[in-house]
Amino acid sequence: MPTPWEVDDVTQTTLGMFHVEIQPPGSALVDVTYFRNVPTQVLSYSFADPFGPATAEIQFPQITIFDDVGHGELSWLKDFANVTIYVNTGQPVAHTPFDTANGYRQVVWEGFLASWEWSSDESSSALTIQCQGAMFQLDKYVQKPFYPSRPWAYENLIGFCFDHGQRPSLRTKPLKIEWPVGYTKVMAAPSASTPSYLQPVGVTPGQKITGFFGRDTGSWDKSLTGYIQSLLSVMFDDKGQQWTMRLDRNRQPVLYVRQKINITPTYTVYAGQPGVTLSLTRDLTQFANVIYGEGTDASGVEWNRQVVDAHSGLTGYEPMAYDPEVYPYINNPRFNPNKMTVEANIKYTNGFDERQALLSAGKTLKIDSDPGLAGTMSLKVSPSGGPKEFIKAGETIVVYFVVGTGTRGVLFNIAEADHNINDGTVELKIDNKFRDLLTLEEVLVRTRDPLTPVTMLQINKRSVLIQDQYAPWNYSKGSGYMPLGALPFYKDMGSTDKFPYTAHVKKYPPKKYPHFYIACHANGTRHQRWSTFGIRMAEKGTIRLTEFAAYDRDGNLLKIPFHLSIYNVYVDANDMPYDALGPSPFIPNAFESVDVNGLPIPADTPGATTLPQQEMVIGWGHANQPAGYSPGEKTAGDPLTGELIDETPWTFDLNSRFPLDRPTAKEIESVITMYGIVYAEYHDYVYFTGRLYRQEPGV
Repeated sequence: MPTPWEVDDVTQTTLGMFHVEIQPPGSALVDVTYFRNVPTQVLSYSFADPFGPATAEIQFPQITIFDDVGHGELSWLKDFANVTIYVNTGQPVAHTPFDTANGYRQVVWEGFLASWEWSSDESSSALTIQCQGAMFQLDKYVQKPFYPSRPWAYENLIGFCFDHGQRPSLRTKPLKIEWPVGYTKVMAAPSASTPSYLQPVGVTPGQKITGFFGRDTGSWDKSLTGYIQSLLSVMFDDKGQQWTMRLDRNRQPVLYVRQKINITPTYTVYAGQPGVTLSLTRDLTQFANVIYGEGTDASGVEWNRQVVDAHSGLTGYEPMAYDPEVYPYINNPRFNPNKMTVEANIKYTNGFDERQALLSAGKTLKIDSDPGLAGTMSLKVSPSGGPKEFIKAGETIVVYFVVGTGTRGVLFNIAEADHNINDGTVELKIDNKFRDLLTLEEVLVRTRDPLTPVTMLQINKRSVLIQDQYAPWNYSKGSGYMPLGALPFYKDMGSTDKFPYTAHVKKYPPKKYPHFYIACHANGTRHQRWSTFGIRMAEKGTIRLTEFAAYDRDGNLLKIPFHLSIYNVYVDANDMPYDALGPSPFIPNAFESVDVNGLPIPADTPGATTLPQQEMVIGWGHANQPAGYSPGEKTAGDPLTGELIDETPWTFDLNSRFPLDRPTAKEIESVITMYGIVYAEYHDYVYFTGRLYRQEPGV
């Protein structure tokens, strides 16, 4: 039995008084600490790491269910009003900045009104408001993908979410990046061999960077707890410390590194001391020591560290990181048969290349190869370091004498701080592995795959299946380019160039670079106006975006109607719909299998579908609705643009072209080639170029 504590001395000091300020949208700030001569009650407030202030609950006993909230003397109490809680201490307090203009004013919590709750009985009535932290306003926005042509630095992707130019109603300030002392990682100058489409956007040589780049711009998930959380989950510095976010005073979001090496703890307590309740766990189910991975890099190339045995032909996979005592499994002099092997797989976000993933996996291994200590702490007394009322997530606390550590103690990160003002207690979630709150909560309830990056969205949903495509989609080899010869044209594309690339086409006009385009003899006979071209694809996949446009020989965009269709087999003008004057997509019934009444069109009808057209995968442009009106339509009365933009997904599957025994294919290009054919009518030659963009698996 441990020796009971004996109280030697008790120190009591006056903290100060809680003040509440509310500012309705578009109006002045109002101090509502007292209203109708009755004090407002701060019931609770909490913090989370990452993202800072999380929730708060404030009660107005002086406001009844009969009051007209939001009008008259209550005009300051409106939906989504800004809420600030602070304390006037009358003296400086450790670890908390103070506002010199307002005396010793410690801002405790900042956010906005999120919900209302009235309570009333025969003798009393009150209004309680629930509030959300300021940074959580970002979750009012969904993160829409924008498919950049070049990778973005993760810190810029996060900063883009806080951009007032994109989201002018945001009440937080633009993102601030706090670089660690002595931070030396900077953007290197690109080598001459680096394709322009792989050079990151928005960073210059010599500029400080986190070192993470990608094209994962969102998938309609919540901007903060979905999208930004997924980026932060794989962002570790060279010391294995994770990038995270906090909210500084005046609603300033800050991206910084959660330090855990050689730091001075914010607070200290002793295990077992009066007023401190501690519950810790060491959970071996949250453990991995061999880490595999897969992803798609910025050029669209899939990677999974696949290897094929030269003798057996069997496919295997090299891990991203591993404990040398458990892997390799054979011919390993350091192998320890008494040490349990635990494997896991990381699915990295789109644009995360293999080199970045290897570095990240090594740092992840350091964290997850030991489950560490995690749990909860309840404080009824203030720890050494400052008042318990000012404890925030992201700060640290040392617990002395816990699990036999004596005066060395164990350093914990505070992942959550929940203040209950009525009870006078602070409930903490703590972790000596310095994991974020979302990860820690899943660890504590044992529902977490410890190595799934998107911790918010992937609870109990990890897939161990890896798609093994014989011929993957590869932008660097020309997949989706129309024509294939246009690959250099797109590789030299600038970060600001957007479809239909008017400036870039002027730089590379068809008259000088004919191989970048599909030439269409649009002023010839109907037979001559059709042009067939090959398209390098993959074994199978889904196209999420189709872009195609018409130009003259000088590179000017031509606002003309046209037709484009894509086939599994080679086709030419003789396979197209025709009448007495020849083949054309604009004659009645062309590319239609039923008439306006829904009846099948007889095979001998002019313009009726021919046998090769049954191999058509997708097409655009016929008599009633020619292509070339994007983003509008002819039937809607929209003007011609000479552009085709279609965001409707469509699938292709060339698997049947591969033999069942899947030997090495010598004619791989022809096996994964589909065929497009284009038609236009004009007084001169017309030149086309465009791209097919694949939908990444899992998006």
